[in-house]
Amino acid sequence: MIQQCVTSFDLQPVLCSTLPDIAAFVHEWRSREPEDPLVRPIVRETVCSIERRLRWLLRETPAGTSNSVLGFCVRDSLGAIKGVNLCFPVSFWSADKRILGLCSGTFFVEPSARSMGFYLFKKCLNLPGYSLQFASTCNARSSDLWRAIGASPVPKSETEYIIPTRADNVIAAYVAYKTSSRTAGKLACVGSRSVNPIVRALMRSRSNITVQPCQDWDKLSELSRRHRSLKNVTNERSPSFLQWRYGIGSPLYPCAVYLFRDERGNEGWFS
Repeated sequence: MIQQCVTSFDLQPVLCSTLPDIAAFVHEWRSREPEDPLVRPIVRETVCSIERRLRWLLRETPAGTSNSVLGFCVRDSLGAIKGVNLCFPVSFWSADKRILGLCSGTFFVEPSARSMGFYLFKKCLNLPGYSLQFASTCNARSSDLWRAIGASPVPKSETEYIIPTRADNVIAAYVAYKTSSRTAGKLACVGSRSVNPIVRALMRSRSNITVQPCQDWDKLSELSRRHRSLKNVTNERSPSFLQWRYGIGSPLYPCAVYLFRDERGNEGWFS
């Protein structure tokens, strides 16, 4: 038996025509992730749903540019994808200036092509026309790559705030994470169920605030514009962006968007 040894790799741009192959690669990669239903069940997407979401994120975004390159991928000499780094534009406002940033996401390289990871990463950073490059989340490997080129985390961005509406689930997940024991997690879940009524009583609102669903994108956009901080860089929330993100064309639809108002007429919204 003769075994063919694949040792050469090629960096190629990801175009719209490449997305079916990318979706199949991402689906295969995610199917290898271990599932722990005690911590967070993994939603198994289909190849078609992944491709639809990628098209929405990379091509249908209102922040899109004329650049047809959606990222880069690594292929071996047989044409199989061994790594991918997708990137998409995001609009920001700083005072009165609109800024276009490039977000790096879905960055993964198989062990056989690990040496190509840095070059794949740099390819996305060299795309022209953007004021800044960033990633919304990073694992340990990609964090090291960002630091290697002089990047740094946004201050306090590693902090998470959790409101435990279901104390039994939160405590069970914490115990399972700390002890790596499913049995301990299940016992903690059962033992902490009595805490739920106490948590809900503490969270009960004492103010007279009305909350209602809202898809008036112009109103929500105007609220964001009027109350945004001029001292900080903030996301652009134009009507077209809100409709793209939360509207019926989003693969995440239906999205829950709510307008709230107090007795004095002060308004805000959340999703």
